[in-house]
Amino acid sequence: MKKILMIIIALGISAITFYSCTRSQVGNVPCKCYVFQNSSFDNCYLIEVKENQIIKTEVGFEDYTLRSSLLYKNKKIPYDKLRLRKVIKSKSYKLGKRSFAEIQKKIREISDMKEQNEYVQGGYHDGWGFILLVNGKQYAFCYGHRDKNSLMPLVDLLKKKSPIKLFERKDEYMDGIPIK
Repeated sequence: MKKILMIIIALGISAITFYSCTRSQVGNVPCKCYVFQNSSFDNCYLIEVKENQIIKTEVGFEDYTLRSSLLYKNKKIPYDKLRLRKVIKSKSYKLGKRSFAEIQKKIREISDMKEQNEYVQGGYHDGWGFILLVNGKQYAFCYGHRDKNSLMPLVDLLKKKSPIKLFERKDEYMDGIPIK
């Protein structure tokens, strides 16, 4: 009986050690990037990177409560509540180890930044807005007004790795890719 108990304990310790090692290699990356037009509720994007190295992008219609939470209440949006009201198109794929490591590196680079909400100071009417949820922090900012924002390298990398092509820069304005 003692021998069986010792084997069970050894297997338990081995399983915990294996789980801890593989988890630390993958890293704790839950990351969501919500991209929306400041002047419209349609043609919005949601990019999510999961711990299992899956990157998923959805295109659809904005949940109206998100913008009011940012503009009027300066509320923090829970990770599971950051979603589209209606999804028109969705694609996902598994990132390679190198791509996943790139994203992890960019996340570590911003880990010491304070949360920010540029929308509370004043509404933006043109350009694209972003809500970035990373490491339990929320960053809300406007792309058209802050191209030099230190969050942009992560956002640009997420756009680049996204399974659905987002918008393209044309002159000074941002144009959305039509949903078809």
